[in-house]
Amino acid sequence: MRCDDGCGACCGVVPAGYDEYNAIIEYALAHGIKPIAQGVTCPFYQEGKCTVYPVRPTMCHVFGHVKEMPCVKGYNVNVDPKIVRKAVEESGKDSAVLLHEALVDFGIVKSTSEVLGDLTSLLEAAMAAQRALNR
Repeated sequence: MRCDDGCGACCGVVPAGYDEYNAIIEYALAHGIKPIAQGVTCPFYQEGKCTVYPVRPTMCHVFGHVKEMPCVKGYNVNVDPKIVRKAVEESGKDSAVLLHEALVDFGIVKSTSEVLGDLTSLLEAAMAAQRALNR
């Protein structure tokens, strides 16, 4: 799938399985990466790129490859939904955490609501999408 340098349009509120989240935190610590509070933009999208790309969550892997998660620039390369479902199942996502939690874990903010505000409907939609992929 084509991606434009510095775009980041898909780098918003990202749910990740706990194992994925822990791998991201370990990677960030090992590479001196600190998350940045920047509203709904993923705290690991910095200076026009994903700073945790090698360990990005499954949700990021499948973005732009299923019609329910289209690239805003129309660059989708859709794959068979069975492949996506299998990838999600193999990632072990029986529950999820938002990558914005890293801001709390790194002591940058006291709670994600400090950064995200009242985005209840958006967060519920993201978590519903995650659950739908798990089925």
